[in-house]
Amino acid sequence: MSIIHILDGQTDVILATSSKFYNDVHRETLKNEEIFDFIEPITSKASPYLNKRNRVIIPTDDGFFKEFIIEKAYQSKGGIEVYSSASYFELMKAKPIAPMTLSSYSVEMLLDFILNDSDWIPGIKVYDGIKTIVFDEYTDPYSALKKVADEFGLELRFRIETNKNRITGRYVDLLERVGEWRGKEITSGKDLLNAKRIEFTQNIVTALVGVGPQKENGKRDVVTVANESARQAWGRNGQHLWGIYQVPDDGGNEDMTIQRITQLTSDELQKRISTVISWEVESADIEHIFGREHEKVRLGDQVRVKLTDFNPQFFLDARIISREGSIRTKAQKKYVLGEFIEYTAEDIKSVKRMLQKQIEKKLSETQVLEITYPKGDIDEKLKDVPITDDNFPDETPPTPENFEGSGLFKIIQLKWDYSPSSLIASYEVYASKTDGFTPGPDNLVWKGKSGGYNHQANTNETWYFRIRTVNYAGTPSPFSDQIMGQTVQIKAEDILPRVITNELIAENAFIDFAKIGNVEITNAHITGLLDGTKISGNEFIVGNGVTQSQLVMHTTDSNYHYIESTSSGTGDETGSSITGGLRIRVPNGPLSLSSNPGTGVYITDSPLVLRQGVRVDGTAQFNSDVFITGAGDTLYANDIWKNGSAVLSAAEAQGWFADIDHTHYEYAAAYHTHSQYAEWYNTYNIRRGSATLKFLASGSPTIQARNYWDDAYGTFEGLAYSNVSRREEKKDIEIYEKSALDLIEDTPVYSYRYNSDLSMEPKRVGLIYDEAPMEIMQFTGGIDVYGMASLMWKAIQELNHEINLLKGAV
Repeated sequence: MSIIHILDGQTDVILATSSKFYNDVHRETLKNEEIFDFIEPITSKASPYLNKRNRVIIPTDDGFFKEFIIEKAYQSKGGIEVYSSASYFELMKAKPIAPMTLSSYSVEMLLDFILNDSDWIPGIKVYDGIKTIVFDEYTDPYSALKKVADEFGLELRFRIETNKNRITGRYVDLLERVGEWRGKEITSGKDLLNAKRIEFTQNIVTALVGVGPQKENGKRDVVTVANESARQAWGRNGQHLWGIYQVPDDGGNEDMTIQRITQLTSDELQKRISTVISWEVESADIEHIFGREHEKVRLGDQVRVKLTDFNPQFFLDARIISREGSIRTKAQKKYVLGEFIEYTAEDIKSVKRMLQKQIEKKLSETQVLEITYPKGDIDEKLKDVPITDDNFPDETPPTPENFEGSGLFKIIQLKWDYSPSSLIASYEVYASKTDGFTPGPDNLVWKGKSGGYNHQANTNETWYFRIRTVNYAGTPSPFSDQIMGQTVQIKAEDILPRVITNELIAENAFIDFAKIGNVEITNAHITGLLDGTKISGNEFIVGNGVTQSQLVMHTTDSNYHYIESTSSGTGDETGSSITGGLRIRVPNGPLSLSSNPGTGVYITDSPLVLRQGVRVDGTAQFNSDVFITGAGDTLYANDIWKNGSAVLSAAEAQGWFADIDHTHYEYAAAYHTHSQYAEWYNTYNIRRGSATLKFLASGSPTIQARNYWDDAYGTFEGLAYSNVSRREEKKDIEIYEKSALDLIEDTPVYSYRYNSDLSMEPKRVGLIYDEAPMEIMQFTGGIDVYGMASLMWKAIQELNHEINLLKGAV
């Protein structure tokens, strides 16, 4: 439920709140045009304050707030209709800026100057250069900001910041571009509700009369510019469609030549000879559905629109230049698209066909010439000559390259680089058990045309091989260098007899798909992947009594797996002493502890020391202290657990990081100059953990306790909660004069259940935000418990005073 706040137009004091408004429309554009209109019931407590240029505060989709000034309100049968405009339009009524030239000013200097006599202050500035800005006549600060934005090629953004029930700042940002590309696609059949393609032809002309600026003698130059193609396309009965263009003065009347006037008029005509296309799109607002957080759309964002139910179909790359919708019912939004590029289905198919042709063209002309001749040469060679095996060119074929062999059980695998050259009729492989043998007909073991050959042999045998190629005329290539191959043998005194015998096993044997039971393997070199699913048992001990050992284990099942070490170590490169426990060290790269989604990395019984370059992925659960050391002292994680419960969870979509400058009180006192232990950033929209802390968007002071689905609030538990209350932390201190008893007496207490509570759960007791005193309201829709307790404290004082009066009367 969205709540709006009504503020006094002069003091910013909250006068009322409302959650009963309806038919509301919030519209914003990139041209900084923004309104909020709504209807309020006449019986609402807020209705008496919807006048006198009071202000309205509304929440945004990102947890921030926007401010509007009530421009018009009138009563109808259905309620009070309220029309309000963004409060930054008040800059039009701020103190005017006299004509002047600001030479060599930066963006920051210009904002300071323009906003000096207003309620607004400079915010984010992204431009580091300087420019000279000329105000040649009196102008208001709002128009001055627009001029600065245009001169620097930047875009304006206005925002407010709040703390509890106060506005703490009104900011003007100058950005390179409002919005971003989030990968959002609005698609027929998913979230596209309606779309309109609008063509404007009202302003089309085919000829212009250009009227130059007035000269010092009072005269003006006049030119005529026409476009014949446009006349044929749009004219009737051969007549032009005429228009008049007042050419602006762009640097002094004397410099505005006839040629310059003609050029400017021609440029303007080009803008008017074609139709103006615009698109309006209505889309379902699905970002608030669980799991669809990435579907959000904001003003200025770049989006793709797929209109597959149009005839013809359209595909758009566009920017959101206008956004309109309700803050109360977030079911759908209306967008106006700009800066768009239209593609038809045929355009997409044409690009696809072009890409397919490029992919299919596998060999370049240079590559083809490496294995054949130019067409002219081929035609000459084939001229009146039939091609047979007997008249192929008798050229010496190439010797095979990369000839190598590998020994297996009773097989030596040979392979070489296969060549498709027409010079090669076959390959010949020669083999012998004699080192340095001479190839001959007696040791030719294979002849054929392929890139490999399996030579059959007995176990524990050594063979030597050479290879050559032969062309169709029988001319051979030179022989390759000799290579060696050796079959393998298995040694296993502990293997049962008549299964695998000693005579069949060789040193350095390769064993494929063997089942071995009750075997001790010593000095084994395992290459490739060791499949943990084929190692059964409760323990897998690595490095027992050995100071250095390595293990890489991948698991794909949902069970827990442990790596345990009980030996004592002596320390590592940092000089830290390690007694017992498990040390995992990667000398030449970062260490990553990873888990499948929904499982986790568990650290129990002793501290986890994360040194530089360590990354923990998945759900990390710690039952003891965590120490972060190394460059940057930065911890990256999705969730942090303590004693089986989630203590910190973060955004699945955007992620978060903690700047751990101080990880433990003793370390902070010894090595750091201030007492801030950790700073947490950008923790918005959490979806992990059974109970989570939700840090709202960057800049918001609010932290919430939420459930797993992030659709209801959770519960805080602790020994004590404290609010900052030191005098030096406060200002504008004065005695609170209102009667706390009157406030308490006028505020009803209700019993209720939250929407997420079960019907069998007992009802809760509390206030309703809309009816609470403004002293304890917060813009987020919550109640300030500290303020509520302070009011009760004062009420007790008031009651005690009345009791003392009664005692005196008695």
